[in-house]
Amino acid sequence: MHLICEPLACFRAHLVCRRWCFVKDKMDKKSRWGPW
Repeated sequence: MHLICEPLACFRAHLVCRRWCFVKDKMDKKSRWGPW
């Protein structure tokens, strides 16, 4: 991984990370706040 954020690398990483963070966020909320 690059410490310096290159535009293209950032864009591609964001596309992948956004999906993962969305799923992780839902799982975190589920474990924290219950079944919803």
